[in-house]
Amino acid sequence: MGYKEYVLEQFLKDEYFVNWVIAPDSESDHFWREWIRLNPEKRPIIESARQLIQAIEYEHEHKLTDHRYHQVLENILEHNRITKPTQPSGFWSPNWVAGLAASFVILLLSGIHFFNRSNAVDHRDLPVQIITKTTSPGQKKTIGLPDGTIVKLNAGSKLIYKQPFSENQRSVEFEGEAFFEVAKEVERPFVIQSGQLRTKVLGTSFNVRSYQDEKTISVSVLTGKVEIENEDGKSDILFPEDMGVYNKDNKVITKTNFDGKRVFGWKDGILVFKDLEIRTIFSILEKWYGVKIRIDKDMKITGRYTGEYQNASLERVLDGISYTSKFSYTINADKVLITKQNK
Repeated sequence: MGYKEYVLEQFLKDEYFVNWVIAPDSESDHFWREWIRLNPEKRPIIESARQLIQAIEYEHEHKLTDHRYHQVLENILEHNRITKPTQPSGFWSPNWVAGLAASFVILLLSGIHFFNRSNAVDHRDLPVQIITKTTSPGQKKTIGLPDGTIVKLNAGSKLIYKQPFSENQRSVEFEGEAFFEVAKEVERPFVIQSGQLRTKVLGTSFNVRSYQDEKTISVSVLTGKVEIENEDGKSDILFPEDMGVYNKDNKVITKTNFDGKRVFGWKDGILVFKDLEIRTIFSILEKWYGVKIRIDKDMKITGRYTGEYQNASLERVLDGISYTSKFSYTINADKVLITKQNK
């Protein structure tokens, strides 16, 4: 779902939107001001959402934790479900919303100001910029693109795009792993070039994995339809629950099903290992936690491992693997040494 279909509650729960309201930077401010300019019918909902978020943050002097923010938000939304005014569905009066916020956060909203139409910047005459977004090992990042597309970058990834996009195509270059929620534009397809594989979509959500040190590039579709094409022009169409896998050695694309938790779990802090070689798992952990794992020269690592961890520390994961794989480990800052198990 793109931002054009969002209602108030979805804006209030959207991480990229909330971060812009609370602590805007040049990138997010450009994105949201341009998006509002192009979607003026959404301005009343945007202003209501901003007012609610600012009210909650103002009352707590910008020190509200994510957990507490969502607690207050859920209270506000629950109150709305119980005492929803008799207005047409989807209509939220800014004055009524302000009063609702006040009843929960106990503050005067008169001092909170909205940005107005005169503040919106017209960027049509600005020169084209090449934008590069990266994540280092152990880091994840959410990026908003000029068309409303949201990209969640996994660790060790790079996204390159032109701002603004061209009139007939939205093109990006990508390396690493990311989850794309592409804003639908029938007349202007969204194209991702990841190494030797080209992915073309109109509006959908999917995962792309394309690390240089891996032998394959994969595209896994959650919603919508995706076309993938190799450098020889051979292509395939992917639908929900389809994964297209491109082999870099033989340049062949194969289509298969996939385990959703294994593919998409990283977005929610979930690590899933299913019958993986231990060395492969170590490589995954290096990217995930931003560490370097070294195996002692006297140590022979063999065997495979299956396990699942959610928001787990590196120590917890290594404890689980070492128990079945019979090794010991020591962690020194961002370095991990794997040694023979102590008897």
